[in-house]
Amino acid sequence: MRPVHQARRRELEAVLPGLGEDLAAAQERLAPILAQGPALEVAAERAAAAAPSATVWPMVRRRQHDFERDLDASRRGARARDVDDATHRNARARHDHQLAQRELVALHGERERRADLRDLRELERAARAEHARRQRAAATRPGDPTRPMPALRREHERRQAYRPPLGRGVDRGVDRGPGLSR
Repeated sequence: MRPVHQARRRELEAVLPGLGEDLAAAQERLAPILAQGPALEVAAERAAAAAPSATVWPMVRRRQHDFERDLDASRRGARARDVDDATHRNARARHDHQLAQRELVALHGERERRADLRDLRELERAARAEHARRQRAAATRPGDPTRPMPALRREHERRQAYRPPLGRGVDRGVDRGPGLSR
């Protein structure tokens, strides 16, 4: 034998006792499995008998594929319905917001109109009071050349009666709302 072969043989002889121990440990682990062997074979035979035949598996695969396709279609449909519902809710909210804005503008306009009416009434009252004061003053002055004669006085008073200014008047068919009638 050559020296190289002798070195290799010594290495293998050194490893041999460790292999014996590994083999003994493996046999100990395998013993319970071998003891269960007949029971495992019976269970495997039962499972094989209960399993569908090889011709059924393509149908099972096809049904699984159909279910996955239907699931994807259902998910897409649900997403589309969610988008449609959200679009409808958004349009409804936008419409409600526009109605609220219009109502707010109308309320501001009504408040300004009522404030203008209040000012206009105050001006009318002041003008009537001034007109009545002038009429009384003219009626009490003796010998006033502008004073009409008693027979014509009523006709003159009717003609000279106060008339509200033209334009946006109180009695021009404007709906003043509740509580603003005269």
